[in-house]
Amino acid sequence: MVSFFHTSFRHLTPAERRRITSPILWLMLILGLGLFVVGLSPWVSVEERPIYLGGSLLFTLYGWVLLRILFPYAERFAWMRWVIVVGHAALIPVLSLPFPPIGLLFDVLMSSITVILVAILFGRKPAYLFLTNNTLPRIFVYQKSFLLLQHDFLLIAIPFFSLVLTETVSGVGALLNRKISYLEAINHVARKVGSTIEPREVVNLLSAAIRDTLEADTYYVGIHRDGRLCLEVLYDDGIFYPPEELRPENSLTALVVKERRSRLIANVPKELPALGLTPVTIGKDKMSLSWMGTPMEAGGHTLGIVAVASYRPNAFRPDDLELLESIAQQAALALDNAYHHAEVEEQSHRDSLTGVYNHGYFLLALEEQARQMKAENRSLALIMLDIDFFKSYNDTYGHLVGDQVLIHFSDIIRRHLKATDLVGRWGGEEFAISLPGANGVQAYRVAQRISETLRALQLQDRDGNSIPAPTVSQGIALFPYEADEIYALVDLADQRLYLAKNRGRDQIAPSLQHWRYIVTQ
Repeated sequence: MVSFFHTSFRHLTPAERRRITSPILWLMLILGLGLFVVGLSPWVSVEERPIYLGGSLLFTLYGWVLLRILFPYAERFAWMRWVIVVGHAALIPVLSLPFPPIGLLFDVLMSSITVILVAILFGRKPAYLFLTNNTLPRIFVYQKSFLLLQHDFLLIAIPFFSLVLTETVSGVGALLNRKISYLEAINHVARKVGSTIEPREVVNLLSAAIRDTLEADTYYVGIHRDGRLCLEVLYDDGIFYPPEELRPENSLTALVVKERRSRLIANVPKELPALGLTPVTIGKDKMSLSWMGTPMEAGGHTLGIVAVASYRPNAFRPDDLELLESIAQQAALALDNAYHHAEVEEQSHRDSLTGVYNHGYFLLALEEQARQMKAENRSLALIMLDIDFFKSYNDTYGHLVGDQVLIHFSDIIRRHLKATDLVGRWGGEEFAISLPGANGVQAYRVAQRISETLRALQLQDRDGNSIPAPTVSQGIALFPYEADEIYALVDLADQRLYLAKNRGRDQIAPSLQHWRYIVTQ
C-alpha cells in the first residue's frame, strides 16, 4: 500500500505540504465568499438565492474539511487515502446534483483542485484512480440532470482538464524528485569523501557513487601521476579491470583533459568524426555509443578525469552530466586535500635540511622492511655512514658550508639507491641506509660507489675558493644472518662504523671478503 501511494513530493515536510495546499484553501474560501455575495445580490431571484447561499457554505465547508482534516489524516493513515481517492471522487459529482445553477462550477473546480492535491501528496497512480472514480459517477449523475449538450461537453472537458493537470503535476514532481535525488547523491558523496584522507579510498568512494547514481555500462577514473594518466578504476559491463596507464592521444579523454571542460556525446559514432577524433576502446573491445566525461580540478590544477559510457545511444542527459560534474568536483577537492595531507605527513618524516628521513621515521620504516624481508626469507643490509672530521668543516669554513656538505652528501647517497631503498639522517653528520633484498656484497658495492663519488665532489667556501672533499666511514650489517632484530642490527652496523674510523677513516667495515664468506654459507 505504501508503494502504491509513493509520491515524488515525499521529501516535503508537513509544513512544506501545508504551504502548497494553503493557497488552494484560500482560493476555495474566496470562491465560496464570491458565491455568497452573488447570492445576496439583487439580480439573483428569490428562488435561486438559497441555492447560491447554501452552495457557498457547502463549497467552503467542503474545502475546509478536505484540506484541514482529510488530507492531514491521509498522511498518517492509508485507509483515509482510499476514502479520498475512491469515495471522495464519486462524491463530488453527486454533491453537484442538488444545485443545478452552481453544481457545475462546484464539480469543475473541486474535481480539478482535488486531482492536483492527490497528485502532489499521493502520486500519479492515485491521481488516475481518482480521475476514473470521478468520471464514472458523473456520467450517471449528468444523465439525470439538465441540458444534455452542456453535460456532454463537461463529461469530456473535466476528465481531459484533470488529465492535463495530473500529467503536469506528476512531471514537475518527477523533475523535483530527480533533482532531490541528485542533491542527495552529491551530499552523500561529499560526506563520504570528506571523511577520509586516503587518496585510494577517495577513488573507491567515487567509483561507488558513480555506480549507485548513474546508469552506465562502463566508467573509469583516471588520475594524473608523474605526467601520466593512470586508470585507477576501470569498470566495463560488470567487470572491474586492473589499473593501467591510459594514452589519451586523439581521444575524447584527451579532449576533456586538453580543454579542461566537460563533454556529453549522445551518439559516439556520429559525433566523433565531426570532432576529428578516432574511437578508442578500453576494457572490452567494444565501442560505447554514448559518453560523457568531466575533468577533476582543484586548486587550479587538473587532477584527473571521470568518464561514464553506455552501449546505448542517447543514454545520458544534461542533468546527468551536471551530477557527474558535481560528484567529480567533490572527489577532486577530497583528493587535493588528501594529497596535501600526505605531503604534510611526508614532510614530518623528513629531515628539514637534507630531505632524507629523520631518525624516528627511519627506524619505523626499517622495522617494517625487516619484517617484510623476514616473511619473504630475504636479507636486508644496513649501512651506517659518518662524514670524517666533519667538525673541522664547521670550524674552518662555517656552518653554512657544513650544511652544504650534508646536503651534497645526502644527494650522493640517494643517487646510488633504488626506489625501494631507504636513507635517513641518524643525527649530526651520521646517516643510515636500508637496502631490502640486498646481500653483503651488494651493500659493500653501494658503499664503495658512495665513497668514490664523495671523493670526487667539488666544494667551494663562501669566497669561491675550492675546499677539500670530505670522506666517509661506513659500517655494514646483514639481517637476519648477523642480527635478527633491528636494534641489534643497528648496534652491529654502528660498531663496524667505529671500527672503520679506528682503521684510519674513509674505510668500509667489514671487508668484501667477509661478505663473500657470508654469502657462500
